[in-house]
Amino acid sequence: YACEIWAGEAAAGKLEVIHNQFLKMTAGLSQNVNSYLALAEFGRYPMYCHQWQQKLRYMHRLSDIEPDRLLHSAMHEQQSLLDKGKKCWLQSTLAWVSKTVSVEAKTQAVLDLPVTSIVASAQASYLQAHQQSGSSRIRTYESLRHGYEYEPYLSEITHMQLRKTLTRFRCSNHSLGIEAERKAKGGPVPYYSRRCVMCSLDAIEDEDHFVCVCPALQGVRDKYRNRLPLGPTNTWVDVMHSQDHNLTAKYIAECLSLRQTLMNRLMGHPAPQ
Repeated sequence: YACEIWAGEAAAGKLEVIHNQFLKMTAGLSQNVNSYLALAEFGRYPMYCHQWQQKLRYMHRLSDIEPDRLLHSAMHEQQSLLDKGKKCWLQSTLAWVSKTVSVEAKTQAVLDLPVTSIVASAQASYLQAHQQSGSSRIRTYESLRHGYEYEPYLSEITHMQLRKTLTRFRCSNHSLGIEAERKAKGGPVPYYSRRCVMCSLDAIEDEDHFVCVCPALQGVRDKYRNRLPLGPTNTWVDVMHSQDHNLTAKYIAECLSLRQTLMNRLMGHPAPQ
């Protein structure tokens, strides 16, 4: 009963692991993908944001409850423990709010703040911490977004495999050189050495090269040129922002399929029957 209110940090951490695993499984992402990317695709925040929201609402309820109620006595006992400097539910709640919004860790000071503004500050801190983390994957991903909300394509693309293909590509969970050579057996290949081996341009095989430039994929590009923004000045972000998400997913899937065929030839692997 009311587990989100009483659960400690250890239990909440285990629930967050399950939350992230479920989102990644639903999206078709590998479990080692940065959890921020999985949460962002669904416009979700870590569960602790909801947990603390529930705790703060409950705290407000306790503070307003009738004096003859048992819960009023419970709140009074919590305040007594707090005043004695002992650890308790109220103490941990006030400490978290004080850290989140830089307010004095006093009961009335916290009660004077709207719950929505405290939770919004926690969410903003979460986003800022990840967006300023220096992660190249997050920088790449952030170039796609116009805000932090559920991505419409997740509902619009009904073909599960196409949807998962697009999600993996958006979240850098793909086999392009920019990612594959980051995880090379002998250690990460330097960024500027992660070259495309399918063409003679001596370019880094990143998302932009793959989607808009690589001559080896020009045949697929020509097929979609009149329906997707694939002109000489367009970038892969323009393609990802296309309103026809099904078409975008099909284009990415065809390019990946052709790339796999070409890579098999280069490595001398027989074509699948």
